[in-house]
Amino acid sequence: MANQALPLTPPKGMRDFGAEEMRKRRFIFERLRNVFLTFGFEGIETPSMERLDVLTGKYGQEGDRLIFKVLNSGDFMKAVHEAQLPEPSSKQMQGLISEKAMRYDLTIPFARFVSANRGTLPFPFKRHQIQAVWRADQPQKGRYREFYQCDVDVVGSRSLWQEVELIRVFAEGFAALGIQGAQIQINHRGLLMGLAERLGMPEKATALIGILDKSDKLPNDTLLDLFRKEGLSEADLALLEPLLNWLPGISPQAIKPLFSGFENAEKGIEELELVFDRCLDLGSLPGNASLVFNPRLARGLDYYTGCIFEVLLPGSGLGSLGGGGRYDNLTEMFGVPDLSGVGISFGAERIYDYMQAQNAWPQDLQTGLDYFFLHFDEEGAKVAQRFMLKFRECGARCDMFPEAVKIQKQMKYANQRQTKFVVSIGERERENQEASVKDMQSGEQITLAWDNLLHHFNSETHGHR
Repeated sequence: MANQALPLTPPKGMRDFGAEEMRKRRFIFERLRNVFLTFGFEGIETPSMERLDVLTGKYGQEGDRLIFKVLNSGDFMKAVHEAQLPEPSSKQMQGLISEKAMRYDLTIPFARFVSANRGTLPFPFKRHQIQAVWRADQPQKGRYREFYQCDVDVVGSRSLWQEVELIRVFAEGFAALGIQGAQIQINHRGLLMGLAERLGMPEKATALIGILDKSDKLPNDTLLDLFRKEGLSEADLALLEPLLNWLPGISPQAIKPLFSGFENAEKGIEELELVFDRCLDLGSLPGNASLVFNPRLARGLDYYTGCIFEVLLPGSGLGSLGGGGRYDNLTEMFGVPDLSGVGISFGAERIYDYMQAQNAWPQDLQTGLDYFFLHFDEEGAKVAQRFMLKFRECGARCDMFPEAVKIQKQMKYANQRQTKFVVSIGERERENQEASVKDMQSGEQITLAWDNLLHHFNSETHGHR
């Protein structure tokens, strides 16, 4: 019996990327990286895997469930057998069969990196990181199991100027990608903790914040039922009304009377007001971006302690295109206290989906090669190779077919490679030291002396890349 063919598709929630997709993804990464560098964020990388105990307990119960665990090498069941568990549960077995996990985000690995290198890093330490992360989530539109995050963080400073600067990074980043009208929403974790205190349930703060975090996905009636299950009375629910009925444009000052006498909330509102004042003082945000206070913005991750952010593009239907916030205690778990940090992340996958739907890519991203050289014999291949060496030294993307096949096949290949210009140097052209150059878009064809070929690249192509 013949062997069954292996599946052609990657695991669910993961994707292949072809050449055209990679050009577009590189555009996003390079534009964002340039913005990050102008703000002084140096690049680092961390491993794809971390120790499981480093990741667990940092993202809330739901986050822990979504961590991709990695089985121990060799006989991963050996430790279970040695432990002689009578009726092993999945929770008991987890720590025995899996010591490592795929990173869930870039922030916890960054905190570990900072802690491990604290003796050599300049503080405040500013870094950017563009790498893949993995989550065992249910795949859907804009949500994948493997995806890239584009992060910037600064650690070692409690100054709210860092929050102001990150708001500018968000706005500059989206403007650099040509995306207009980004809405940067902001709230404060202290306000949310103050809400739990005002409800007389500080011990249930995490659960209440978790429900509030679903406010952009669930109708108010469903949210209220979830709150009732946590023990909130109808009087308590009435206190939540200003949050659940939030409208864009409300100021932190407007919600202040609701939290009079609650220290965490008052501090949060004070810090929000300071951030707004400083942003206003610096003038309008680029790309027609706006800064909006959203008192029900929660961000589900447990490690946030101060200002929190989320970016939406009204009308896109894509949900959050970025997020982040202040965290004060992340390095403490690695034995390094008092290193407050704040960071943000751009959602590269949803940004890609939005730009793809809008066809918002620069025109030259649609082209794979600048020049394709036709040749008809061994001597023609040698001449083409010599020219390609010179063109590549100037930054041109060029290639030729490896064999001297029929002209129709070479031209078809040039079209498949999305070539801008095709250069033909046959026997007659070699005798005259000329080349025929065809514009593949307009169909126009010209004849140039060899000495003018590089000038053609510099004048027609280099200025538009």
